[in-house]
Amino acid sequence: MNRKKSKRKNEVATTPESRPASPLQPSLPPKASAPLPMNARPKPSRAQKVWSKITAVVKTSLIVLVVLSPFITYISCYRWSLKPAQFTVDRRERVVKGSGDSTQSYYLVWSREGEVFTVNDSWSFLSWNSSDRYGKLHEGSKIKAQVAGWRVPFLSWYRNVIVIESVDNQ
Repeated sequence: MNRKKSKRKNEVATTPESRPASPLQPSLPPKASAPLPMNARPKPSRAQKVWSKITAVVKTSLIVLVVLSPFITYISCYRWSLKPAQFTVDRRERVVKGSGDSTQSYYLVWSREGEVFTVNDSWSFLSWNSSDRYGKLHEGSKIKAQVAGWRVPFLSWYRNVIVIESVDNQ
């Protein structure tokens, strides 16, 4: 019980915790000996720990799958679009865009059959020799090649010459 000296002799000052409960006022519950911290939680069981690890792995896997699925889908479809093509080169051109450090270039090849192809490096096919392939193409030569991709006019996409199988110069 908290006792403080009062101004009057032999009178003890009381605090709300030490006052007896009146019939109109309910008594306060006794205080705990050691208060628990605000973030105290019961210790998780082994099964709860395992389950939380499993859910973390599943959530991470789903996030990775959602992020990577467009790339995986594009690469798969691009590889499946590989087809043989035979054409005669009508004209070829190196197109340069930008200037200085932001210069980009690519190669275009027009065929006498009316289709335009591009000759670019391809991560999907692990081919980085587009300049060598472009150098084999000369006006009037008949080409047997493997091409991949699609012609999408409003995006300026052309089928890409991936492999040149044979060149017949005329």
